[in-house]
Amino acid sequence: MDNNVNWKKYLGLSLLLFAAFLLEYPALFVIEMLIMRMNIWDYTANQRSVHHLIMVIIWTLYLCFIIFYSREHYGFPQKKEKTNISTKNWVVAASCLIFCKIMTFIDWHTLKIIGEFQGKSVFQFILQYL
Repeated sequence: MDNNVNWKKYLGLSLLLFAAFLLEYPALFVIEMLIMRMNIWDYTANQRSVHHLIMVIIWTLYLCFIIFYSREHYGFPQKKEKTNISTKNWVVAASCLIFCKIMTFIDWHTLKIIGEFQGKSVFQFILQYL
């Protein structure tokens, strides 16, 4: 692979990856209408879980396509030397994580994962996080 990769290749792949979020619209308005035959505003909790499962399948297929496409056309991802993460970077990452947890605790008045689990079945909770 060429070490001087054109920035347009990175931009193109980034836009293709961002487009994966737009795949939710065909899933909602085409695939799920054919399967569940009801308005998206009338979904029950279990039907929302089915929606999550459908989106996981669609996004997985799309990401596999992007990975194979980037390998075939651009030689991405490049294999690099294994580097160690510095202690300073670990401290910064841990500080950001702690700050984020404090902010969500203030917002939810509990840990977010506990707040989201309340009122949901185990099936709904697991599919929400896929």
